[in-house]
Amino acid sequence: MSSAAAVLAIGVAVAAAGSTYGDKDWCDAQDKWHAEQCYEAYAYQSPSQAKCLQATTSWLASCYKGDCPIWNSPYDGQPY
Repeated sequence: MSSAAAVLAIGVAVAAAGSTYGDKDWCDAQDKWHAEQCYEAYAYQSPSQAKCLQATTSWLASCYKGDCPIWNSPYDGQPY
């Protein structure tokens, strides 16, 4: 498993611990994980990083409304 895949797998596991899919805590944990991916995947690439972080904000707003869309990882483009 690549280090990026390991980070993603750990992020999913941590985000899921102690919360229920779609509740506020789950959404917040997922959002934190998404933001960390943006910072790591686009280090020193301000425009791309900003666009990624904007996508996390949009994702979180949808999640709070009960619609938790698929998140495409900036590391490998895979849906999570």
